[in-house]
Order: sequence, then C-alpha cells, then structure tokens
Amino acid sequence: MKQNENFLKERYMKALFPIIISVLGGTINTLIDSAFVSQRLGNHGLAAVGMCMPLFLLFCTIGAFTADGSLVLCARAEGAKDFKAARSYFHTAVTFCILAGLVITVIGLVFCVPLASFLAQGGELTGYVLSYSRISFIGAIPSAFCYIPIYFLQFEGRGKEIIHTMLITIISDILLDWLLMFVFDFGIGGAAWASVFSIILSCAYSVWELQRGNENYRFSMKEAGLQDIGEILKFGSNAALRNILDAIKLFLLNAMILRAGGAGLLALWSVLNSLSEFSLCIVNGVSQTASPMIGVFQSTRENGSIRILTKLEVRIGECIAGVFTLALLLLHVFIEKLFVIGENMTFPLLCLGLSVMLELLCAIWGVLFTATGRLSAANLLMFCRKLVFPVSCVGLLILLRLYIWLFLPLSPFLSLSVVFFAVRLIARRAEKEGSLLSPVLLLDDSLERDGKVLDFSITPSPENICDASEKIHDFCENNGMESKQINRIGLAIEELLMVIYKKDKSLKSIDLRAFALPGNIGIRIRSAGELYDPFKESDTGDEDFYMGITMLKAMAQAVTHQYTLGLNTINIVFE
Repeated sequence: MKQNENFLKERYMKALFPIIISVLGGTINTLIDSAFVSQRLGNHGLAAVGMCMPLFLLFCTIGAFTADGSLVLCARAEGAKDFKAARSYFHTAVTFCILAGLVITVIGLVFCVPLASFLAQGGELTGYVLSYSRISFIGAIPSAFCYIPIYFLQFEGRGKEIIHTMLITIISDILLDWLLMFVFDFGIGGAAWASVFSIILSCAYSVWELQRGNENYRFSMKEAGLQDIGEILKFGSNAALRNILDAIKLFLLNAMILRAGGAGLLALWSVLNSLSEFSLCIVNGVSQTASPMIGVFQSTRENGSIRILTKLEVRIGECIAGVFTLALLLLHVFIEKLFVIGENMTFPLLCLGLSVMLELLCAIWGVLFTATGRLSAANLLMFCRKLVFPVSCVGLLILLRLYIWLFLPLSPFLSLSVVFFAVRLIARRAEKEGSLLSPVLLLDDSLERDGKVLDFSITPSPENICDASEKIHDFCENNGMESKQINRIGLAIEELLMVIYKKDKSLKSIDLRAFALPGNIGIRIRSAGELYDPFKESDTGDEDFYMGITMLKAMAQAVTHQYTLGLNTINIVFE
C-alpha cells in the first residue's frame, strides 16, 4: 500500500481548467487587440501593439509578483495553521498592488510622450504607440490588481467563479473592440480602451466573489498595511523577474527584428508573440495550478506528494502543449488571414509549438523551486529562458543569416541544459556537506531516509481502512510508542476513517501521512469534497457515531481541521 496519484490527480485536474482560463484572460486581450487592429489598421497597427507589450508586462509584473508571493506565503502559513499570518500577507499584497499601480499610472502619464518615442524607436509608428500606451497607463491599477482576486479564488478552490471572471474579460473585450474600432472608429485607442474596460469589469466581479468567500481573504481597510512586503517581494521575485525580463527581452527583440527585416518582419513577430502570450494559458496555467498545493506540501515536507504532482504536471501539460502545437499547424491558413499575413507561417508556427513544449518544462521547474524556497535556482532559470538565450540566439541567427524563428525552441532548450547542470552541482555540494537532496527537484529526503514519515493512499472501504490502521500501528511501533497507546490510536484512526467514508461514499481516494518528529508523532488525513470537520460535528452529533473521534480528542495533544484548495485536512498530534 503506497501513495498513488489518484487523489492528487483528481484535485489537480479539477483546478487546472479554471486556472488555464484565468491565465488566458490575462493574455487574451493582447491577442484580441492584435486581431482587430490588424484587420482595421494593417501591419503598422499590428506592429505598434507589439511595441506596447513591454508596458503590459510592466503592469503584469506588479500584479503577478504581489499575488504570486502572497499566495505562496499564505499557502505555507495555512499549511502551518497560522491563519493570522495568512490574512496579513493578503492585506499587504492588496495595499501594495493598489499603491504601486497608482504610482505607475502617474509616472506613465507624465512621461508618456518620450516613452512612446523610445518604444517605437522614434519611427513612423510613434503616433500609434503613444495612443495605445497612454490609455494603457490609465488602466494600470486594475491591470495589476486583477491578479490578486483570481489567485485567491484559486486558493479557495472556486474554479467556477474564475471561469466566470475570464468569460467577462473575453466577451466584453471582443464586443468593445468591435464597437470602439468599427462602429465609432476610435482607431488603435479603441482597442486600448476595450482592454481597460474589460479588465475593470472582470476585476469588479472577482473582488465581489472573493468578498463572499473565506473570511481570511475579505479585504478590510482596518487591516491594510505594508508590514509583510519584504517577504512578499522575496517569494514573488521569480514572478517579478519573469515579467521584467519579458519586457526587456521584448524591447530588444523588437528593435533587432525591426532593424533586420523592417515593419513586415516585425508584424510577423507580433503575431508569433501574441500567440506565444496566448500559449501562456498552458505554460503558466499548468504550473500555477500546482503552486499553492506545493506550498502547502512544502510546509509539512510531503516530498512524495510534490513528486507525484510534478509528474502529473509534466504528463498532462505536455499532452495539452502537443494538442496546441497541432492546432497551430492545422490552422495556419486561418491565422495568416486573421492577422493579414501574406506568407506561409507553417514553419514559424512549428517553432512556436516546440518552444511551448520546452517552456512548459521550464515553468514547472521554476514554480517548484519558488514554492520550495530554492529561489536562486528559480531565478537562474528565469534569467536564462527570458533574456540571456532569446536575445543571444536571435543575434547569432541574424549574424549567421540563419532562420531567425529557430530561436523560439532553442532558447528554452539551452536554459534547461544550463540549469540542469547547476542543480546537479547544488545536489552534489549538499551531499558533501551531509545533506541529502534529490538531484533534479532538490527536495530534502532526510525524513524518508530515516523512516520518520509514512505516506500512502487508500480507496475508502472497510477492508482498506483496516489495512491503513495496521500500517499506522506498525509505524508508531517502529518509532518507539508504547503498545497500549498504539492500540488505542490505531482503533481511533480506524473509527475516524470510517466516519469520513460513511459521510461521503463518493470519495475515490484518501491520502494519509504518519510522521515522527522529536517529542511527538502525528497523523495527517486529507480528502476532497465539501467542507466537513468531523471534530466539530462530534460536539453536537450522534455520540455512538462519533465515539472514535471523541476518543481521539481525548488522547491527542492537538487536533486541527482546515479546508484549503477544496481539501479537508485533519492533523492529529500525539505526545
């Protein structure tokens, strides 16, 4: 009886689609704007939207690193049952995001003219870039802030609300683009206003939904502050670095491609970049779905769960990325007509598809390193994949007069290779110092090595519950507990599992963990489904039905229940 993937797969798949949709909503505006602008204004308008992308990435940087950093910290805090700290991290993130967005808006509007000239290289596209960027700065606050309610709706396991939020973004942006560009003829400014208004609408809805959820994540002015900003900056640094490097990379690539092939080649790059932004719903969606789960597992050093989750990410993510690549190739004619591109895009789209499959591996690895506190490895990977290799590969391909779009798959491949060797060196150095780190994921396996943890899964049934009780009995015995206490614990755990099973017979799997730490032994039981706290119910429920739970409360040093990510987690600690 070992830990299997059934439980985690069910939870991961349930959360994956809403997160993909949420990431799609954060990037789809650019793709929609590019399509409408290319139809209305041609290659020059399309190239101008691409030149404004660094500004959009700047807003994303503020939102992504505050939301990402606070979410990781909240997951770790809830894993350690410190709900006061989780609430503090949330309110710090909200306060900082609003203030930072306001500062960006003011600075951007004051310096918009020279900034537009800088982005457009002082050329003929400056007017388009100025119109689009000025309106984008007006929407900086909602563009940054929208990440926070989405991330915390994910943390509460509220996938339906996330899907509704993104549908509001997509539908309103399409309608407003059509209305403002084709009916009222506001030009490229109409596309910018459409994006701003659609984000405001979706942001308002998601905040309203969050206010109706977990009381820990309802905003209150009394608790607003910046006391935890240092920790949030630390754990959100990878997300911030990702967007900052994306903005720098995009500016440099725009300049290099414009100089190498003019507005026509830059327009083609704008299409590929828009599709690349669209593919982030896969790359970031697959990895972000696992991020809060890994944060919770890391706080209790559940390495087995982290490994299973990582394998699920790779297997499921690569399947989705493969389907995306195939769709690009099959729809190349449609894409050429949609963006008014007068050349065959089959090979550039193939390069893009291959890059998505490799970028996915980079994202999974980077998010895992961030959630487990390996920030130097995460930032090294991000620096390589987002700046060093894309820019150097494009420059080298232009210099050698080779096919320029080969840089798309080549960059993440080189990034993976460099970081793989760096991680191996870290693991070897730790081994020399007496620590045991896994050679790829850098997980500390000392508890597993010393027999201090036991992870396994069961399909709920009376027979399997008895087997689980025996395994926990053997574990407690091997870790020095007295026989009398072991027998009582085994019986009580068996009764608890039977209560969970009888309350929800639709459960397909329950994950169990036993751990032995200095001074105490603990049991963790995790199941899916609706919120159900058997210890709370035992105070008012049938005494006979809850007899085993009453016994547990009497024997245990501490008993806690928490409901996070749609999971019921029971922790029982014995002296």
